[in-house]
Amino acid sequence: MDTVNELNTLISRNYDAEEGFKLAAEKAKSPGLKDYFIRRSKMHYDFGHDIKGEIKNLGGEIDKGTSIKGDLHRTWLNIKSAVAGDTDEALVEECLRGQKTAEEDYQQAVNKVDSSLASKLAVHKGTIVDSVNEWKQLEGNM
Repeated sequence: MDTVNELNTLISRNYDAEEGFKLAAEKAKSPGLKDYFIRRSKMHYDFGHDIKGEIKNLGGEIDKGTSIKGDLHRTWLNIKSAVAGDTDEALVEECLRGQKTAEEDYQQAVNKVDSSLASKLAVHKGTIVDSVNEWKQLEGNM
């Protein structure tokens, strides 16, 4: 059941990211950035549901809710954006940090699960890596 535990950790991280991006979308001033955050929230929602299917296939129990770490990160996002004057730059910076953490979480999971599941998770991770590269471009244009 170590695989199920690892997948449940990823589900929590995806819930965290989904909620964090929703919050960022609410706070963003740029309509393009709002849209971008909404798309990233949906991406993590989809990843979470994909992983839920894998847990069901393994006969495991699905954990519900966000992680304490994610809740703390969103609190930090609120504080940082307030201190920085709710700037889009502060939101992008904080979301970039969250995506880099997600990338690390996925790599850890890829290293721990069997190869067929690792392939699916590697696709998720690749999408996150692509989003980090997009973030860097967004930061450069602000």
